[in-house]
Amino acid sequence: MEAFEHFGLWWLPDDDSRTVGGIIRFDPSNGITLRVAGLIDGLEPFSMSEMIPIILGRTENGKTITLYQCENVSIRDGIGINARTYRARAAFVGAWFETEDDIRFSSGTVQFSSLPDWVGGRAFQVESTHPPDAWSYTIRWDQPAELISNTRIGVIRLGHGHGVKTERNRSMSITQMPAFVIEVSETFTIHDWLQSVVYPLQVFLTLAMRKPASVSNMTVHADVQSSNGEVERPVAVQVVYEPAFHDTSQSGPIFRDTMLFSLEDIRDDFDTVMAHWFARVNDLREVVSHFYSIKFRSSTYLETRFLIVVQAVEAYHRRSGRRERAIPDDEYQELLTEILAGTPEDHREWLQQKLRYGYEPSLAQRLKDLIEDTQPTIEPLLINSNKFARTVVDTRNYLTHYSKELQTRAATGPRLHWITSALTDLFEACLLNDLGFTPQQARELFAKNRRYQHASQNPV
Repeated sequence: MEAFEHFGLWWLPDDDSRTVGGIIRFDPSNGITLRVAGLIDGLEPFSMSEMIPIILGRTENGKTITLYQCENVSIRDGIGINARTYRARAAFVGAWFETEDDIRFSSGTVQFSSLPDWVGGRAFQVESTHPPDAWSYTIRWDQPAELISNTRIGVIRLGHGHGVKTERNRSMSITQMPAFVIEVSETFTIHDWLQSVVYPLQVFLTLAMRKPASVSNMTVHADVQSSNGEVERPVAVQVVYEPAFHDTSQSGPIFRDTMLFSLEDIRDDFDTVMAHWFARVNDLREVVSHFYSIKFRSSTYLETRFLIVVQAVEAYHRRSGRRERAIPDDEYQELLTEILAGTPEDHREWLQQKLRYGYEPSLAQRLKDLIEDTQPTIEPLLINSNKFARTVVDTRNYLTHYSKELQTRAATGPRLHWITSALTDLFEACLLNDLGFTPQQARELFAKNRRYQHASQNPV
C-alpha cells in the first residue's frame, strides 16, 4: 500500500452542511491520520467523543473517502482555531458509507508485494536476432490461465494482470501484476475480511517464500447508492489500513532457492492446496500468528526466537490432535486415585492440583511425535532425535526459569541457532503436511531450499 497525503473537506454522515478542512495522511507503518480545524466560535471540528464511527470526505483531487472508526488522539487549541487529529482504523477510497452496517462486501482483490516473485516469470518470452546489419528484439507476455480453488470461505482465483509503461521513445516495460481475486459465500465486515481472507493469504505466502509477504493493494466491491439515492450499484473501493505486519526491508527479488515452494510447485494442485489451507488455518490461527511474528521482526534476539518457535511447535501438536494424552484416561484416573490414597490428607488437595494435567504428553514426547511425522525432512538435520528433544527441553526450561542446574545443559551460541533452525523446519514441514504434501514431497521441496541445504551440513 502506497503512502499518500491529501487536503480535503470532511463531515459527519448526519450533518453534511457542517464541513471542516483537513489533511489526511497514510503510510503503512504509521496508519491513517486526519488533522482537521474549525472556528471555535462557529464550527467545532467533530465531537469530543473517544470514537467516531464514520467520517466522510472529499479530497482536493476529487476522491471520495470514508474513514472508519476514528479515534481522537490529539487536541490543540490556538487563537481562533481548534485543531484535532484523528486516527482511523481503515479508509475506503472511492465510496461513502453512511453507517458501519453499510460497510460489507462479498468480493475483492488483494495484491502482495512479493507475489510476482512467487508466481514466476514463465509468461515472458524473449527472442532476439542479430544479423550483420541490424538487431531485433521481441519481448512477449502471454497471460497465464487463471487458477481457481473452491475453499471453505468461497472461491479464490489467482489472476494475472499486467501493466505497460512507455517513456517517450526511450524505453518500454511490461510488468506482470498477479492478484488473488476472492468471492466469499456471504457478505463480510472489514474485520472479517482481514481476518478470514487477507491474513490467511498473507501467512500462506510467507510460508511459501520464507519471507514476509506485505499487502501492496486491496480493492473490495461494495454496493453503493447512486447520487440520487434511488439505486445501488457495485463500486470498486480501495481499502487502506495500518497492517499488523508490514515489511519495509525487502529491497530485491526473492529467488526460488530461498523459497520453500513456488507457484510452479503447486500449479497442478492449486485447488487442493488452497482448500486444505483455508480448512485448517482457523484451527491454527493463534499458532501460526505466534510463529510468524518472528518473520516480521527480524531483530528479535535468538533466545526469544527459540522460545517462540518452541511454543509454536508445542501448540501445533496440541491443535493437531496427534497425541492428546500420554496415558489413557481410565489408566490415569486409576493411577491418580492410587497416588492420592497414599498421600497424607493435609497434602492431598495440593498434590491433586499439581497432577491435574499429569496425563498430558511432555514437550519431549510432542517433539518425538512431530519428528516421526516429518521424518524424511527432519532426519538430515539431526544427529540423534532423542538427544535433540532433550536439549530443546533443557534449553526451554533454562530460558524460562534460569535455574543454575540447567545452565550447562542449555544450548547457546551457534548450537542454539541451528537448533532453532531445525525447529523452524520441523514446524513448516508440519504445515506442508496440512497442505496435503506427503512427507517425501515435503522433503523434496525442502531439498531445493538454500538455507535447508546449509542446515543439513550442520546437524544438531
